[in-house]
Amino acid sequence: MKGSAYAWIVVLLIIFVGSFLWIIFSEVLVPHVFPEAETQLSGYTEATSILDNIKSVWNNWPLILIIGIIIYGIVSSLKREPDTYYGYG
Repeated sequence: MKGSAYAWIVVLLIIFVGSFLWIIFSEVLVPHVFPEAETQLSGYTEATSILDNIKSVWNNWPLILIIGIIIYGIVSSLKREPDTYYGYG
């Protein structure tokens, strides 16, 4: 298998697994864990701000992962194979 095809298969696999895990864990974290943690930490301002940061990271990390993996796929597919020549011939 050529390097470019392998890189894009890895990209698609990582995006699929990451999205799958995010969907599964979001079903538990968003309705159950985050509201319970907010009620437990309501009196602590520093802990509440940390929890808000954790929630924002949880909501945005799939986008960061997808962008990073697509950049990896582009860079990996542009890399030349060691046995190919530059130019014609």
